[in-house]
Amino acid sequence: MAQTTESASTSATTKEGVQIKGKDVILLNAPEVRLSPDTPLLTEAQDVAGAINELFMLDPGGGDDWFPPEDWLTVPEPEPWEVCLLVDMQNTLTYQLSFGDPSNDAMTGCGHITIDWGDGTIDSYDGVIYDESGGSTGTPWSIPKHTYSEAGQYLIKVTTTEHNCLIIHLSDDYYSQKVSSTLIAKLGENIRLELYEGNMQGGSFRGCTRLHWVVVKGDTAIPYGCFQNCYALRKIDLNTPMTAIPDYCFFGTYQLKYPDFSQVTSVGKYAFNNAYTIKKISLPICISIDNNAFYQTYGLREIYAPLCTSVGGNAFSYASSLEKATFADGCTFGSNAFYYCYNLYPRPDGSTN
Repeated sequence: MAQTTESASTSATTKEGVQIKGKDVILLNAPEVRLSPDTPLLTEAQDVAGAINELFMLDPGGGDDWFPPEDWLTVPEPEPWEVCLLVDMQNTLTYQLSFGDPSNDAMTGCGHITIDWGDGTIDSYDGVIYDESGGSTGTPWSIPKHTYSEAGQYLIKVTTTEHNCLIIHLSDDYYSQKVSSTLIAKLGENIRLELYEGNMQGGSFRGCTRLHWVVVKGDTAIPYGCFQNCYALRKIDLNTPMTAIPDYCFFGTYQLKYPDFSQVTSVGKYAFNNAYTIKKISLPICISIDNNAFYQTYGLREIYAPLCTSVGGNAFSYASSLEKATFADGCTFGSNAFYYCYNLYPRPDGSTN
């Protein structure tokens, strides 16, 4: 591709080959969404568009390994009881965190927690301590929240204890303002993720639309909806391979280099719904794939699950690029499991729709 020094701000109708961060790319024929302190709060649709635009600007590789741009702050490796975050405060200057006690149904406001917000402010909270009999002492602290004086990148370090090492959600104030700030999250080996099934207000990183990289150094299980709608997510480093992919876990992950699935035995509902760029998935010991698990995975070409004996309804509906599917002999299939799989013939369930 020919290279040019043409500015990325050139009109969309005349954009051709340009270089961004040393890479040759073709810019999309669509308006670019840029975040700035002077811009009004983005709508949810604009935030999605901005996240997708950011993907193409940083690395058009689609599932390749990813490394932070040189102009991002370096995130240190966390100690066992720490969480280290890189946030980019732009359209909202308020950031909040929700941590809980893993031994008391994710009760918040427990134990002692210290947060270095990265701008010279350090807050400490002393909360409730539960004993083995169920009794408690102290007063719970509220969800930690901090407002920055100016836009920019900040490194946040959270120091926890056994009483508050459970991440319930890194919310970015997402549910009230629809704006995402988290870019990178690194979790120490003693940090846990909330596993409460069906908690749509949880999901750990759900809705962090600008999150690019997650490092989990411990053996915590990955919860329901953990990375749902993390449109910009590029890489997940796990200390322990996943043994189950819960419902909605990778819903809407557009460019992710997926982790090791060799130990996965089950795939939950809508686990990969709209995970557009996944092309091949190997699940060598998986025995069940739930309803709608790969719904609208338009780029998926091959599924290898030789021990799988149960595939749910609409599991691969609209996976229109699917060409090869391997399951166990005698595998049962729900209704419309391969609906609109134009390129898959013969179908494992005998369907033709």
